[in-house]
Amino acid sequence: MRRYLVFLILGLIQPALSWSGPGCFQLGDPPLEGQLTFYGSFSGGALSGLPVATGDYDGDGYLDLIMSPMRARITSNGPPRSEAGAACIYFGNGSISGSIDSSQSSPDQTVIFGAREGDHTGNEVWAGDV
Repeated sequence: MRRYLVFLILGLIQPALSWSGPGCFQLGDPPLEGQLTFYGSFSGGALSGLPVATGDYDGDGYLDLIMSPMRARITSNGPPRSEAGAACIYFGNGSISGSIDSSQSSPDQTVIFGAREGDHTGNEVWAGDV
């Protein structure tokens, strides 16, 4: 099982030429303003953070985030499933800072696991007003 780390920096969704921050982030670096750090563990080459989308999924007026370790090997909720993937929804509270550990249960997150091997759950994630 591998642990993964994903950084979300507020305002980073801009043309790459406007980013003046460091080229690499190290675990020991102090957090940047607006940085939200995701920790978690999924087996396999999970590709966590590909893709990512935001929207108000629970209707509370705050942006929420969905990201997917789409190639994760799922070892819970049934038999092990290679590349079943998962979709992880993190419910926002108006603040973008701190850290979230997806391996810990929390009312601020929901994880949807792929049902079968090769499902690649979360391969595409979108947000919309439905």
